[in-house]
Amino acid sequence: MEDLGKLIGLLIIGLFVLEAFRFFLKLGFKKFGLWIKKNTKFHPVLLKMMKYNAMFHPWIGYLIVLLILTHVYIQTGFAWFSPSGLLAGILLSSEVVVGFVGQYVMKKPRPVYWTWVHRLLPVAIIVAILNHI
Repeated sequence: MEDLGKLIGLLIIGLFVLEAFRFFLKLGFKKFGLWIKKNTKFHPVLLKMMKYNAMFHPWIGYLIVLLILTHVYIQTGFAWFSPSGLLAGILLSSEVVVGFVGQYVMKKPRPVYWTWVHRLLPVAIIVAILNHI
């Protein structure tokens, strides 16, 4: 069972990387989108990736929260309690809550501080996850 908990932990990390990929995808699209459109055939693929990323971004966050709860249940039931894991889980869950509030409560245009919080929290999450591993 402990191995299942580790597998779920790795799945959480993979999904978090997929969530963070959205920022880099948007950045690349802003910086190089016009060049890619003119010089390569990659532009339709990039547009499709952006579409799917925008569509699944919130749902992956909700899945991460469910997997965190499952991971905590398995690991505390069969292994030990980890304060660093608790911190990483709280930060990840709070990032999902911040995204939910931005999507459904604040709507657009969102305040500038919301964008900064939603982009800086992943940095703290990376540090917490690396500390937990």
